[in-house]
Amino acid sequence: MKPWHYLWDTDLITILLPHSQEPIYISVMGRNGACYGIGVYPGYKSIAAFYRLLHMPENELPAAMMNIQNCLMCYYGNRDELSPNERAIIKALGLKCRGENNWIYFRSMKEGYYPWFLNSEQVVLMTQALQNFVMAFKYILNGKITVRFEENETLLRLYSEERKEWLNTVIPVTPIPVDSSRYVIDNKDLLHKLNCQKPSNMSIEFDLVYLSIPFQDNKDETPYFPGFLSIVERNSGMCLSQHIADKDEETEITMINMLCDFMFKNGKPNAIYIRDDRFLLYIADLCKKINVKIIYGKGMPGTNELVMETTKLMRNR
Repeated sequence: MKPWHYLWDTDLITILLPHSQEPIYISVMGRNGACYGIGVYPGYKSIAAFYRLLHMPENELPAAMMNIQNCLMCYYGNRDELSPNERAIIKALGLKCRGENNWIYFRSMKEGYYPWFLNSEQVVLMTQALQNFVMAFKYILNGKITVRFEENETLLRLYSEERKEWLNTVIPVTPIPVDSSRYVIDNKDLLHKLNCQKPSNMSIEFDLVYLSIPFQDNKDETPYFPGFLSIVERNSGMCLSQHIADKDEETEITMINMLCDFMFKNGKPNAIYIRDDRFLLYIADLCKKINVKIIYGKGMPGTNELVMETTKLMRNR
């Protein structure tokens, strides 16, 4: 069927499964000839990460894929991209996969984790999503429905309990609900002590990224990327504080403690640079209450250099 001959990765198909509160979004990759596959994005948080990746500078994409991507992927790749077990399954099923970009395999993409095999629950979701995608795409392929993707339309496929059948219709892409929650600091004693700290002329970069070195505690668990917290002086690029988080560590608490400890030792910074608005979730409330300016979207040169050097050191151990 090769849907990448007809759809761009931004031409979304929307599936609403019975009894689901949020839709599944389907994106097809491969029209540009780089990577072939079908991405399944379950829910608003997942598709919000997809849009964030679309608008990210190309040089930041590799790190961003680890930091924010949450989806299930059906890839059409080459034989050497599959595990021996996956090749054995294809052989046992009597399927013929020959040549480049004809070998099908599946991966779960989760923030902070290495791309890994699907679990049983994900297999069910992927099966339902792909079955409905095929049916929806046939309506486009056969000319039964015309979707003006360039005008922000999507094909919505949903099950009607009233009519006891699946319906396919064209609708505008609905706005993705924005997570506007904030980590709230209500410790009055802590806030008072921070407000008493002298302001400094120093501007800092504050970030949490995942280092591109997978760790696997045991063979039955999904390999994970360690979270790396750092505070870097903006002008000089000097690392002022760093911490590698444990897999199960509550990083939002560690982040607040790390930032507070820094200010107790060095005073309140003139400004805190963060990578993007996602980081506001953690520090916006605190910084507002102690009158510290936050700047994002201006790049993180010092942090990027530190992450690169730290990754090299860990790989050479």
